[in-house]
Amino acid sequence: MGSLSNDDMGFQTPFYRPTKIVDHGKRLLPQALDKLAAEDPEHIIGIIANPGTMPNLTFTSLTSSQMANAVNFTSYWLRELVDKDPYETIAFIGLQDFRYWTITLAAMNTGHPLLLTSPRNAIVNNVSLLNAANCNRVLYSGGGSPLEAHVKKLQSIISGLHIHEVPGLEQMIAVKSGLYPYNKTFEEAKKDTVVLLHTSGSTGHPKPIRITNAFLSRMDLDILAPLPSRTMLAGLTLSRRKRLNYLGAPLFHLSGLSLKLNSITSVPFIHQAIFGAHGDELKTHLGELDHICSFGEPLSQSTASWIEQNLPDTLLWQCYGSTENQAPLMLIAPKGHRNCIYFHPTLGPDFERLSSTSELYEIVFRRHSDPKFEWNHPVFEVYPHLDEWRPGDLFRKCQDQGFEYLWEFHSRIDDIIIMSSGAKVNSLHIEVKLSDHPLLKGCLIFGEARTDCGMLLEAKQADIGKEELLASVWSAIEEANLLVPAHARVLKQLIVVASVEKPLARSVKGTLVRKLSLKLYELKIQHAYEGFWSN
Repeated sequence: MGSLSNDDMGFQTPFYRPTKIVDHGKRLLPQALDKLAAEDPEHIIGIIANPGTMPNLTFTSLTSSQMANAVNFTSYWLRELVDKDPYETIAFIGLQDFRYWTITLAAMNTGHPLLLTSPRNAIVNNVSLLNAANCNRVLYSGGGSPLEAHVKKLQSIISGLHIHEVPGLEQMIAVKSGLYPYNKTFEEAKKDTVVLLHTSGSTGHPKPIRITNAFLSRMDLDILAPLPSRTMLAGLTLSRRKRLNYLGAPLFHLSGLSLKLNSITSVPFIHQAIFGAHGDELKTHLGELDHICSFGEPLSQSTASWIEQNLPDTLLWQCYGSTENQAPLMLIAPKGHRNCIYFHPTLGPDFERLSSTSELYEIVFRRHSDPKFEWNHPVFEVYPHLDEWRPGDLFRKCQDQGFEYLWEFHSRIDDIIIMSSGAKVNSLHIEVKLSDHPLLKGCLIFGEARTDCGMLLEAKQADIGKEELLASVWSAIEEANLLVPAHARVLKQLIVVASVEKPLARSVKGTLVRKLSLKLYELKIQHAYEGFWSN
């Protein structure tokens, strides 16, 4: 391991790491909210932009006491609505507002496992999820919107499906409600299924995943991990009380930003919109950022470089995780290597080399030998019959001398294309290089069982033709071709452009679903090869 000083690590901000441990890993969310509301009723839980207030955004905040009342109100509402089966699975599909939180905790209070399915899922996927979860009741918000039409379409397909529009947040807060009793201890409640999430669909149809209180407690346990000398944990321990973290959904017009953020946690295309497209104009608003976390797929090098050059006091880190296993313990990588992932050296995953000559390693999660740390990989709460879990992701060691303990996400096993010759192509080498091209919304390499590789392109602009698009991006493809072996290079004659009427398939995270997208254009790809060989 390389010799590192504190300056090398770039740890200039004194993040708080508590030394007094009180019930970590044994707190239940409804009780934690009630305790916070009693001790600090004006504590701001969250702030959300009000719809229709562009370009001068206004915001609505939610305090702990308001949320606690909203959860109590919704708990009593749910009990009256679903009175026949106290453990019936229910689903919620809603607008992006605080009702997601209140309904989730109200479902925990009342004992109803809650399926949280995305409104961006295709109808067929949500039908599959509801059936797999044995769910016959859907709650929704957004009456009169396309979301309501989505829910009514589900009702028309699934016989006996009940749908109910939930009350507005204003009503949940305004109607004073008594405390809804939730008196279970952690030991009594730890195996209760409280939420059903689902896989992203990046490898096919999304599948429901049952989440227990024991699984959720993993987020409360980072503090118990032994911390190696001169390192800093990445994750929730970086968040500070009463500081603002931007999470997830995009702020569509960032020049109207009026909140001072202290951290940003989001997927790469959001970071690209903030730092790549608007970084220079927003620099004065971003100077107080403590840390920036990117997850979902690798952050483009140009965006990462802008952050490191223009925000030198901000910690940038890449998060690796999954719905089934959350995020394993990670540390902040040293300065200059923030595009790498620093897994905890003793509590992290294992890596198995694909072959003696390969630079690629498959990540493997195994039960920890010390029961004291069995919480570290919550995937074994989801799949208790397993002792080993392989998510199908490939990594390689950092190539810089002295930093081989760092890992770079390389690809998924199903990103590897095996050509008819047996040669292997890592599709991400070119795809990531083109990911921040201003004219491209997405691109995918194809060539499985073929002698040559082609590319499926999706334009950002609806009115651009194939020839114009190809003329604009071909030089970038040629540059990317120089980075890969000859057999992996994209041929100009094998470029296929997606149509506006048939967009490429994406998961709920916004990432491209390779197999489904290539299936959509199977005939066009076949015709491209036939034309190539006939000429």
